[in-house]
Amino acid sequence: MNRFLTTAMAIFSISNPLLSASWEAIHGNEVGGAGIAEKNIIFGYMSLTRYIELCLSAESCRLTPEERKTLSKIHKTMPSELPVEQAIVFKSEAKEPGFFLIDGLVRIAKTSYHVGSPIFVNVDLLYTSAKDSEQRPLSLPGAVALLIHELGHHHNVPSHQQLDILGSKVQTVLSGHTQNINGGPRLRTIEATVI
Repeated sequence: MNRFLTTAMAIFSISNPLLSASWEAIHGNEVGGAGIAEKNIIFGYMSLTRYIELCLSAESCRLTPEERKTLSKIHKTMPSELPVEQAIVFKSEAKEPGFFLIDGLVRIAKTSYHVGSPIFVNVDLLYTSAKDSEQRPLSLPGAVALLIHELGHHHNVPSHQQLDILGSKVQTVLSGHTQNINGGPRLRTIEATVI
């Protein structure tokens, strides 16, 4: 069993034959490095094969035959995709106006229609403001939905709606394996993903 635990205290790893855990903050943005949302996207990309397998094997994913075909193609070609350090490129629409403008809308990400193309992610849309004025990062399940959408374009699926639905199905199954725990004022929120 693999366990991925996220806290607001520190970043460290634990490994042994029975437990694999990764801890990192899930609220806010770090100083001097990639923020939590960016790390969720990177971690999601590195673990995407496992999350796709989870959806493909779960009845609760409720895939249509066409969605199953697309998701299976994404799964099959993951070894042909770029390594994470080349596959995910973070850019800012504010710094490069028009870069993420697609069909008249500023998008959170974009890519091209070829396996092995980089995925460009708009850092301006990775954090949302919450009622308590904290910045909430894109969650790991949300990052996985974004990645499924973009990788679907690599398989010549042009419909944003179809890919949003497919990404949401994988996100929903992954969210079913995620539990948020109140860790008190010092730990704020702990998120655990158990696969």
